[in-house]
Amino acid sequence: MKTVAIVTLVIAGYWILQRANLMPGFLSNQGGRKMINVQALNDLLASKTPITLIDVREPSELKEDGKIAQAQNFPLSQLPSSYTRLPKDKTLYVICRSGNRSGKAQAFLQQHGYDAVNIGGGMSAWKSAGYLCQ
Repeated sequence: MKTVAIVTLVIAGYWILQRANLMPGFLSNQGGRKMINVQALNDLLASKTPITLIDVREPSELKEDGKIAQAQNFPLSQLPSSYTRLPKDKTLYVICRSGNRSGKAQAFLQQHGYDAVNIGGGMSAWKSAGYLCQ
């Protein structure tokens, strides 16, 4: 009985850490939607691996809150008219303030044949982790 309780606690703890985006290198794939946490994004950026990072917040939000230096701004409100400028042969990493709009952008991009990864927790998690913004 103790073993079952311990296993249940471990699974529950793992699930909570995943949902809070605290698992190092966390990548989930729920219903064809890939997501990584901000630590994994920071590791990618630190590795100097070229990635395409798009920030779907509005320009006024970027001015107020800052952005990740490597991010290109493609506001969600303009994505239907601007997405064709994005490379289809690369994975797109998508970020917003909390992960909600980037999830919508990810779904839109996937419907149009792009490989897109949502950044769980968005810029709120990025800043909370102490990572740099410009």
